[in-house]
Amino acid sequence: GLTFRQPLDVQYEPRGKRWWVAQETGQLLSFPDQGDPKAADPVLDLREFSKPFNQLLGFTFDPDFARNGFVYLAYVRENARPDGSRISRFTLKSGPTPTLDPASELVILSWLGGGHNGCCLRFGRDRMLYLSTGDGSSPEPADALNTGQSLDDLLSAILRIDVRNASTAEPYRVPKDNPFVQRAGARPEIWAYGFRNPWRMNFARDGSLWVG
Repeated sequence: GLTFRQPLDVQYEPRGKRWWVAQETGQLLSFPDQGDPKAADPVLDLREFSKPFNQLLGFTFDPDFARNGFVYLAYVRENARPDGSRISRFTLKSGPTPTLDPASELVILSWLGGGHNGCCLRFGRDRMLYLSTGDGSSPEPADALNTGQSLDDLLSAILRIDVRNASTAEPYRVPKDNPFVQRAGARPEIWAYGFRNPWRMNFARDGSLWVG
């Protein structure tokens, strides 16, 4: 009995018993993995408090979600805006079904919004947050900003950051073993580059990261 509109990310809640679904239209939903649910339960609707809002593109659970209730969302506020793409952390509220508190939003990182925004989030075995960024431009012409081979911005890359103990003053830290930390002119958050719009990614059982 369930229907969705433009679903593009689905994950199983670490505490078990529920699936979570992100819709590009801005709604994060959940439903139980047993029985015959007739409707999904709302977890968060970005359209209600993010002005402007464009797209919800992904989410992931904190490695310690069962203890801290942290969920990270990747969404686009507005294209052609320097801070148009955003990663934010939200905190779970208590209740019969999971909901996230809009007032708990902690902005972790922003970058140029464009037709290609990347916005996939995954935690690695090392408990670091890996996130993808697009080239910040429309599909045509290809790589209009000529950024795919660049290390001096955050675009068209896989970033690796440490969000443990994140705060407003220090939303993330750069791991000391990131590959370009010591390279002059390079953004130290970059873990891998040379992409165009890394859209979806996941870690295999052997720890390697597969990117589409």
